[in-house]
Amino acid sequence: MRVLVTGSSGLIGSAAVAFFARMGCDVVGVDNNMRREFFGPKGDTSYTLRHLQAQYRSFLHLDLDIRDRAGVQRLFELGSFELIVHAAAQPSHDLAARRPFDDFDVNAGGTLNLLEACRQFAPEAVFTFLSTNKVYGDSPNHLPLVELPTRYDFADPRQRRGIDEQQPIDHCLHSVFGASKVAADLMVQEYGRYFGLKTGVFRGGCLTGPAHCGVELHGFLNYLVRTALVAGDYTVYGYGGKQVRDQIHAEDVIAALWAFAQAPRPGEAYNIGGGAENAASLIECVDRIEQLSGMRPKLQFGGKQRKGDHCVYYSDLSKLQAHYPSWRLTRSLDEILLEQIETLKPRSKTVLTPTAPVLAAEQQTKPPAKSKRVAWVYPAYSQARIDEEEGAVARLCADGYQVTACGIPCERWYAFPELEQRYRAGDPGLLQAYEQLGEQLRSCDVLLAAGGSMLHPEFLAQFAGVSVFCSADDPENSALLSRPIAPHFDVQLVINPSCLDSYRSWGCGHVENIFPGLRPDRIAKGVTTASILNEARELDIALCCERCFQLSDRAQRVETLVQSFPQAYVRGPGWPQGQEPQTSIYPRARIGWNLHNSTGPCNTRFLELPANGVLQLCDNPEQIGRWFEPGVEIVGFESLEHCIELTQYYLQHEDERRAIAAAGHQRVLRDYTEERWFARMLEAVARFEASRDASPLPPRMAAVRS
Repeated sequence: MRVLVTGSSGLIGSAAVAFFARMGCDVVGVDNNMRREFFGPKGDTSYTLRHLQAQYRSFLHLDLDIRDRAGVQRLFELGSFELIVHAAAQPSHDLAARRPFDDFDVNAGGTLNLLEACRQFAPEAVFTFLSTNKVYGDSPNHLPLVELPTRYDFADPRQRRGIDEQQPIDHCLHSVFGASKVAADLMVQEYGRYFGLKTGVFRGGCLTGPAHCGVELHGFLNYLVRTALVAGDYTVYGYGGKQVRDQIHAEDVIAALWAFAQAPRPGEAYNIGGGAENAASLIECVDRIEQLSGMRPKLQFGGKQRKGDHCVYYSDLSKLQAHYPSWRLTRSLDEILLEQIETLKPRSKTVLTPTAPVLAAEQQTKPPAKSKRVAWVYPAYSQARIDEEEGAVARLCADGYQVTACGIPCERWYAFPELEQRYRAGDPGLLQAYEQLGEQLRSCDVLLAAGGSMLHPEFLAQFAGVSVFCSADDPENSALLSRPIAPHFDVQLVINPSCLDSYRSWGCGHVENIFPGLRPDRIAKGVTTASILNEARELDIALCCERCFQLSDRAQRVETLVQSFPQAYVRGPGWPQGQEPQTSIYPRARIGWNLHNSTGPCNTRFLELPANGVLQLCDNPEQIGRWFEPGVEIVGFESLEHCIELTQYYLQHEDERRAIAAAGHQRVLRDYTEERWFARMLEAVARFEASRDASPLPPRMAAVRS
C-alpha cells in the first residue's frame, strides 16, 4: 500500500508514518516545518523528521507546502496513493487571530487542494482528515455546567458520556482557527457525499504523545509536563484551571484511522478523544503529574480567557465504537502522563536540582585498575605540548589506568612526505627517537597515537600489540594528513563522522566513530549545575575562534553573525579582544556560537561550551544528535538566518536557555570526560581483539604486514 501523510513531522503525522512503515507500506510524508515559523524554535520538528528518516527506509519526505496547488496536483499525479492521512494544519487559536490569511489558506485552502487532487488522480483512495473539536465553537459552553472543587463538569449526568456529533456548529463563537477548521471539515464531508470519495472526518479532542512538540500556544498536556519537569511558570487562561479536556494517545488515533480505512463510510464525521475516562481538568492534570513525577509547574492565574474556548469538552465515542467495534482506547490518562514524563525526564530531571542522582558525575569515583598497558605516543615539539600530554597521562594513571607517556622529540610536526624522506635518509634524531620508543613499547599492549604521531609504517609494523590511530581530521584535509598512515594501524578511531567512509575506502580494517573527552582544565572552576541555573551571566554571546579561515566560507558567516549582534564578545587571532582564555570567557556567557569549517562537529568548542554552562548553537544539525540531544542539551541550526532567529529567541527566554545549558553541562560531565574517552578507546580495542580472535589475521593486516 502507498500512503500519503501530510504534516508528517507532527504528532499525528509522525505516528502515522511509523505505523504504516512498520506495516511494510511505502509512505510519502509532506511537511515543510511550518511549526517553526508559527511557534518559533520550540516548535521545530526537524529532529522528528531526521528520526523518521533514520528509522524507516520506506519513508520518503517531501518539503511541500499544501497551499501550493500545482505542487499538490503533481504529487497526486505521480503518487498512486491508496490512503491519505491529512494531518497538516495551522493548529493555534492565538496565531489564527493574528494571521488569519495564513490560518485559512493552510487549514481550508490546503485541505481543498488535497481533496481536489485526490478526486482527479486517486478517486479510489481513502481520505482521512484530522479535524478538531473546535468546529463546535463555544456551543458546549451553552450546556448547563456545575463547578466542582477541582473541575467544571456537565450538570446533567446524561451528558457525561461527552459531546457527540449532534452538537450544533451554528450560532456560536468558534475562534478564527475553529472557523477555518469548520470549512475544511465540511468540505471533506462534502467530497464524500457529493463526489463519492471515501472521506472520513475525525474531530479530535486533545491529541498527545511523547513525540509532541508542545508549546504554550498548542499542545496542552505535553507543554504542561515539560513545564512541570523544569518547575517553570505555566499561565492559566481562564476558568481558574478547572477547564476539562480529554486526552488520547496518537497511536490510538492512528488505529482509528486504520479501522476506517479498512471499511470506509464516505462523508462520515466522528468525535475522537480520550472520552470521559481520560478527561481531567488542568488542575487535576497538575496534581497527577506531581504524584507521578514529584514535580509541578508554577501556575500563573489571570491569563485572558481565549475567545471560543471550551470550559468542558470530552468526546462521546459511541458512534466511532458502534461503527468500528474492534477499536478501543489502549492508554489511560496516567499511562499517557507516565510515558511523557519518562520520555522527557532524562531531558529535564538532570536540570532541576544539584541533588539529582546524575550529578554524581560531578563527584566521580575512580574506576578499578585496568589490565591493558597503554603507550600514549605524541610529538614532543614544545614544552607546552609536553606538559599537556604528560598531565593527561598522569590523570589517567590516577584513575587506575596503566599508561606511559611516550614523547617523540622534534622541532615540529612532520607531515608524511617529510617523515618518509627523513626515515629513508636515516635522520639520526628520528631513528634515535624510534629506538627509545621501541624499548618503551616492549612492555605495552596498546599503542595510542593521535594523528599517527609521526610513526613510520615500517616502525609501526614491528609493534606486536594493538596499534590505535585517533584523528579529528576534516574531510577537506584527511586525505593529506591521515591517508598515508592510518591504514597501517589496527584500529582507526575517527572523531569526525563525515570521514568514516573515506577511512574505509582506504582499506582501514577496524574504523569506529569515537568522540573525544574534555580536559578538566577546560572547565572553569565554580561552574556547576546550580550556578548555571541560578546565576546571571554578563555576556549575551561568546565566540572563541580565529577570524580568518582558509578552507571554507566560515569567516563570512562569522562576520555576518557578529554584525547582527554587536554585543557579541569575540576572541581569537585577528579579533580586537585577542587571546583571553576561554575559561575566563565562557563562564560569563549565555549563548555560544559554534560554526565549523566542514561537515561533522569535532572542534573543542563542541564540548567546551556546554561544559562551562553556555547554551550552544551549533551548525551541522544532522550530526549533533550523535552526542547531544537536540533541543534539550544543544540547539542546532540549519542556516545563518536560523542561527540569528534562535539567538534572538533564547536571549529572550532565559529559563529555557538555562535549562538546556545545564543539561548540556551534565552530559559532558557524564559522557565526555577524559577518562570516559579513554575507556571508550579500550572498548574499541577489545572489539578489535574479539574480531581478530575470530579471524586470526584480518585481510588488511595481511596486506600491510606481508
